[in-house]
Amino acid sequence: MKGLTILLFATVIASSDAAQKCEEVTDPCASVRAAAAPIYENANNTYIAVQDRCTPQLEAADSSEELDQIYSQCTGELSDALRNVISALGDLVGINPPENYIKIAAKHEENPCLAETDFKILSNYDIVTHHFYYIKNPDAEKIKFGSFL
Repeated sequence: MKGLTILLFATVIASSDAAQKCEEVTDPCASVRAAAAPIYENANNTYIAVQDRCTPQLEAADSSEELDQIYSQCTGELSDALRNVISALGDLVGINPPENYIKIAAKHEENPCLAETDFKILSNYDIVTHHFYYIKNPDAEKIKFGSFL
């Protein structure tokens, strides 16, 4: 009976391994996307937090100097978040130095496994920075952006 239990347990483990290998054969990017998912989620959460915190501050600024200071601080935080995600993705796909990943993503020569999410993360960054820009410059010609991706 003990041997049967061990055999059953080994079969379950082997089945799990086989299922993962099968998934990687049918979708060779599955493991890369899974590893990148928390990186993208963290970046988007940071973008949302900065937007939620900065929008009321920008809208309530009393002077152009205060507006400039808040704008600079908030866009700096967004840039830092983008640098962090780019560095983490570069590290994930083995680019050395990892910061060079931005050169690939910005030219739309993305890692094929991450092309869609790279586009979304760069688009979301643009959406938030343009949102701040239009608060700071209400008379600027508006570029139509979609909602957060």
